[in-house]
Amino acid sequence: MKKNENTVTDLLLNEDFQRWVKLRGTAQDAELEQYWKRWQEEHPEYQEELKEAVQLLEVLKFEEVSSPREESKKKVWNQIDTATQPQGQWLTTSNWWRVAAAILLLLGVGFSFYYQIQRQTTVVEEELVWIEKENPLGQRSEVRLTDGTKIWLNAGSRIRFPKKFVKENRRVILEGEAYFEVAKDSLKPFIVESAGVETKVLGTEFNVNAYPGQNEVRVALVEGKVVVKERASTGSMELMPSTMLIYEANTGKFKESGFDYTEVVGWKDGVLKFKNASFNEVLERLSRWYGVSFQVQGYHPGQYQFNGEFKGKSLKTILEGFGFASKFDFQIDGKTVTIRKSNQ
Repeated sequence: MKKNENTVTDLLLNEDFQRWVKLRGTAQDAELEQYWKRWQEEHPEYQEELKEAVQLLEVLKFEEVSSPREESKKKVWNQIDTATQPQGQWLTTSNWWRVAAAILLLLGVGFSFYYQIQRQTTVVEEELVWIEKENPLGQRSEVRLTDGTKIWLNAGSRIRFPKKFVKENRRVILEGEAYFEVAKDSLKPFIVESAGVETKVLGTEFNVNAYPGQNEVRVALVEGKVVVKERASTGSMELMPSTMLIYEANTGKFKESGFDYTEVVGWKDGVLKFKNASFNEVLERLSRWYGVSFQVQGYHPGQYQFNGEFKGKSLKTILEGFGFASKFDFQIDGKTVTIRKSNQ
């Protein structure tokens, strides 16, 4: 199998990985050891990359890390030259430039880490600073995270995320609906918490619908792969592209189905699509979309199902179409809409 050079680089530049390699065989942090053991179990496809990254780090054997930067660079180049000699070493000449580049990257990015290890200083975990974005009814927005992930946040939704991801994962907390285009990072899975459900990914595009008061949490996968689990449970389900997982809070059960992309995800592109929707579902979505409240007086749609696709249409236009088809009249008064049975 061809090795993934991006993963090798990710490992080399990960400070937790550097610390783990540096302290192997010593009384190191048990949590760190457990994390990398679990990482290897969860990513068997990256064993070759991990082995190569470990070997690259072992080339760095600084005796005097407190020496000036230029002197340290000379030591590294000497180590590279030694490592590439044909004396049964693990490195071959064909890897020479990649080794050099990786080690110089470590000089620039990881030098301070090795300095701290040699001085036996205490590494203090950076405190998370959380940011919260909230959209009122009738407003949608786009959020870009520091790792490059893009989030489209629907109306009436709230999301919390760290100002900077500093732990072993990228965790955000969602209340409402959002579409995620997750930047790839094989070392830090992206986790979305939503109404008792966790959706875990490495890099993919998916939609999560988890508005307060709903019995269901819906996760629709557009591309890539995600793992969804109930937070209180150890079991999980893997979701493949073009499928949707529905979690029922009252039963604690999951069910899987296909989905209509425009109906489920079209909102992020300004499209409202209703497909066999109930009257209550129509009112809920229109309320969030246009920032209005509905009062229903004497109108009972029964089992009528609503269908339609709208982009850039006014609330009045949509209600006129639905009202003609299902026999209701309406009146818009500011942010309040009153619906009555049609006299026709």
